Amino acid sequence: MSMLVLIGMPGSGKSSSGRQLAQELDVDFLDLDDLVVSDASETVGELFRRIGEVEFREREIVALRRSADVSIVATGAGVVTTAEARELLSQQTCAWLRVPLETLAQRLHGVDRPLLDGDPVTKLRELHDARDNFYRELATYDVDASGTLKDTVQRLRDVASELTT
Repeated sequence: MSMLVLIGMPGSGKSSSGRQLAQELDVDFLDLDDLVVSDASETVGELFRRIGEVEFREREIVALRRSADVSIVATGAGVVTTAEARELLSQQTCAWLRVPLETLAQRLHGVDRPLLDGDPVTKLRELHDARDNFYRELATYDVDASGTLKDTVQRLRDVASELTT
């Protein structure tokens, strides 16, 4: 299977569905956020607050470059905000996990996400408005991820089967 990169808003299920899909297909998986924080020994929120968004995005790009031989990669939601990351992602097969904003707000309630401090619904709308075109441009596949994890993994399994043929 060639590389499948999962992109989408925070809470869209990139990490959980990617991990589950990789397990079912018996292929390797990498969560870029996990790689960034493992190098720093801090949570995403802690690291983001300590070093700021610009430095965090630079570390994401380094992690993205290190993922070149991985079958399934879950990106951080904001990786699409930098031109360098978009250039790297444009060379891959990207599945955009789409979820309505109201569902994202429910999924993220009480979760530590630095860019969602304050009113999460308003912040999600702002992030969506800023990133939606990037996701759309990069998406090889548009995947409805608004249902259950099982449903999303099944849709991604269908995408993966296209990549192996």
